[in-house]
Amino acid sequence: MLSDPKQFGYYSVGSHTVFSKVEALEISKRINAPIQYHFNDAEFSACNWSKEPGDSLHELYERRAQQIRLKYDYVVLFYSGGADSHNMLESFLHAGVEPDEIASFHSYDADYDKSSTFNREIFETAIPYVQQLKASGRLSAGVQHRLIEMGGIISQFNKDVDWHNFCYFVNSSVSINNVARSRLRKYIKDWANIIAAGKSLCLVWGYDKPRVNQVDDCFYLEFMDIQDNCISVINQQYPQSGYFDEMFYHTPDIPEIAVKQAHIVKNFLTSASASHPYLTQNITGLGHVMKLVNGEKKAHWLTQNALSYLIYPWFNDKLYYEGKPKDIITSKRDTWFWSDVELAKEFYASINDVYSKLGDAWANFNNGNRWTNNFRSKKYLIG
Repeated sequence: MLSDPKQFGYYSVGSHTVFSKVEALEISKRINAPIQYHFNDAEFSACNWSKEPGDSLHELYERRAQQIRLKYDYVVLFYSGGADSHNMLESFLHAGVEPDEIASFHSYDADYDKSSTFNREIFETAIPYVQQLKASGRLSAGVQHRLIEMGGIISQFNKDVDWHNFCYFVNSSVSINNVARSRLRKYIKDWANIIAAGKSLCLVWGYDKPRVNQVDDCFYLEFMDIQDNCISVINQQYPQSGYFDEMFYHTPDIPEIAVKQAHIVKNFLTSASASHPYLTQNITGLGHVMKLVNGEKKAHWLTQNALSYLIYPWFNDKLYYEGKPKDIITSKRDTWFWSDVELAKEFYASINDVYSKLGDAWANFNNGNRWTNNFRSKKYLIG
């Protein structure tokens, strides 16, 4: 049994259907046709987006946790301690179900710094919080907390990867850290043994936040093609039997979660004053509304914490959260990797090669930050 790889998003260009953004851009350039991004179009189009679901987010999140727990033999929750994964973990516990394993990524063996951009959230939030849960009895002592050292995995991945085709395995989350996760199934032998025993193993990811934006007088939600932050394009192209991935929030199995989130965000955006502390005129990409300021309409964006307060019942601002990286190609969390010129040379060569071929159609290298250009799904009218 295999997961349907299309549920994690794909592109269409004319009659072509592909998982790789670079491949889609190459086809688009060759046949002069636009690219469309698809994310469970049929399931989300069947929803009544104009009506807010009656169930609370608490109920929907708990139902999602129970659904995943019943579906698979062995469940692994990825927990960084950040707002998305923290709410996901709490959803399981409030639903009265537990994962078999909690897994957290770090790179301490590579950078030897527990306060680095990548490690601080893990050592200050994730590890202490799991210990606290076990000490209080909210989490069984037998639930393993696996600490996945990405330094070794990245170094091994660097030797294994086909660098000539590397660009076809990444879409938006090009950081070496994200891409190397595609090899977790190969490098973590415990998981391979579980599969060999005939059990289904599921990796659960805290993806993604809703993007609710105002266009004229209407509000819409769109899904972005950033799923490869969790689900690798490699694993979409070459799914392995026995392994499964689940996105906790935006899923075709309970589409009401996305609809409910969208309405909660829209209700806030329409009712909040322009001076509300949850809003900023700095572009965050997390949803915006037009507000009158001195007689002129200006865009106001949700802050990172604001969106977490709105859609995560168990958001705890007393915990340390690391902000999202501004550069998703040469992220600060992988500084140890970039500082090793010999180690990183193939990666740089691959990135520069695809940029030389596709240029600004693929990525934006301006203003000191490096971003790949995103595609969005069809718009869903909220009201």
